[in-house]
Amino acid sequence: VVFTTQLSGFDATPVTRTTGFAFVTRRGHTYIASNQTIHDHLFPGYQPDPWDIAPVTLVRTPHAIAVFDKTAAQGSKAVMAALSKAIAGVSADLPYDWDKKVVLYAMTGTAFSSAFAAASGGDVTHFGAVTYPMDPASPDGDLRVLVLGDALQAGSGQLAQIVRHEVTHVALGARGDHIPLWLVEGIAEYEGAKAVPADQRQMPESAIARAQHRPQGMPASATFHDSDQDWHYAL
Repeated sequence: VVFTTQLSGFDATPVTRTTGFAFVTRRGHTYIASNQTIHDHLFPGYQPDPWDIAPVTLVRTPHAIAVFDKTAAQGSKAVMAALSKAIAGVSADLPYDWDKKVVLYAMTGTAFSSAFAAASGGDVTHFGAVTYPMDPASPDGDLRVLVLGDALQAGSGQLAQIVRHEVTHVALGARGDHIPLWLVEGIAEYEGAKAVPADQRQMPESAIARAQHRPQGMPASATFHDSDQDWHYAL
């Protein structure tokens, strides 16, 4: 089944997704029984929204829609505070105007991240958060920020840094598609660090030790997220 959704006031274009439904027929009428297979698996190619996976809580402000699963909802006030400050801070630093609209998913369980990984072909378990296009075939389209359990439990300072980093990606949008990844992530890291007081900002000791060997050049985009990812972000 191909279906289209659009978050009014937030999505610039309709988002088209493909899924499967299991049907049953009873007394001459056909009903949708499930959005999963008989073995409780999502249908191939399906990129679900959080509300397709589990009950959610939605919080809306003029500039943001945030969707929380049951556990994440307990920290919704901290997330919304970080999100509001991030949108204001990034907007103040930009040399251009943007719509200041962010859609954020806060998910603590593994069901949504597993479904996302299956649909996108990428493993997000080693990220605290990620910003991704709703339509993988149209990276210039609408974006979503996904914040995972480790980031949600990291404490207010690190949470604020992570959220501001991801909001920067939303604000950059398509401008980041054709420049080196180290520059895209560097801008986001710079903005994210501004959410933390200067005397509380931290750098891994391993990165400082490695930097003393005078690295030659910046990391290549193709290998930025390899096993040396932490070093690349620090550099």
